[in-house]
Amino acid sequence: MPSTTPSTPSTTTSVITPTITPSPTTISSSTPAPESCVVDPCHIQKLLDYNPGKIVGVVFLDGTPGSVHENDIVYAGDEIEDGVIVQISCNNCTCNDGYLSCTENICSGCAYSDWSTWSVCTKVCDNGQTTRSRSMSKGKGTKACDLEVQQSKDCNFNSCEREFSWNNWENWSSCTSTCGKGTQTRLRICTNGDTESSTCGGKGIEMQPCIEKNCLIEECPTGKIWSNCSSNCGQTCAELKLGVEICQEPDSCIPGCVCATNYLEQNNECVLEKDCYCYDKFGNAIGENYDQKVHGACERCTCIDGAITCTNISEDCK
Repeated sequence: MPSTTPSTPSTTTSVITPTITPSPTTISSSTPAPESCVVDPCHIQKLLDYNPGKIVGVVFLDGTPGSVHENDIVYAGDEIEDGVIVQISCNNCTCNDGYLSCTENICSGCAYSDWSTWSVCTKVCDNGQTTRSRSMSKGKGTKACDLEVQQSKDCNFNSCEREFSWNNWENWSSCTSTCGKGTQTRLRICTNGDTESSTCGGKGIEMQPCIEKNCLIEECPTGKIWSNCSSNCGQTCAELKLGVEICQEPDSCIPGCVCATNYLEQNNECVLEKDCYCYDKFGNAIGENYDQKVHGACERCTCIDGAITCTNISEDCK
């Protein structure tokens, strides 16, 4: 009998591997914005050996210098954006990610600040001085920095008003006569230190009789008579013309010749009033068209019909 062998059913094992579809991965990158630059004059000076002062430079627009407009001017302490170019002197400085870098051109000359205002005049009158100045910053250039940094000019040209007063009397002049009675004169000037004036009260001339020695004979020239007291002041042409009593009486009498009645003494002679010369303010007798230099001023003084007229003349008179 055939043996019966039970059949064993065949078994098949399947492995299922799940399929996973990866999702796309996105990596986010946070890039910081470029940093701006602060314009620091100390940093500029280190880079360029140049102190720019308050106004540092001018912004370049599209690679070319911008117009000098208020918005284009860069001042010390300003903040400029990344990539902005600033012209400083003859160099271009660029802001790169918070750092300012500059070209290294050799600039010529120096930089000068604006002029200051004029100072207060040193005098309120009589020509004072006023000054103004500016500062200079030296660059890298070799050109000499020879522009002036200080200027001065005259100011307040008007003359100061000073009071006029008499100066000291000059010494007495020599006696006009070698014997018998003569005359001595002395002067003083009314001045304020710069100019002369006739505004001072009093007189600027004095005269006194004098005698060098007694004359040997008691004979007098024509028009004069002998007097035992000739020192008494008699009227002179100078007193008459100047309108002041200028003779100073001495303490004692001196014998000598004096002018007769109706005669006036002039240059140690006796003349009628109509023949008196004119006299200037210093007691000098003036003839017609007489030029003279008196106390540093040249005047032409003319005597016509007993009246004197003095005018300044331009030419030198010595």
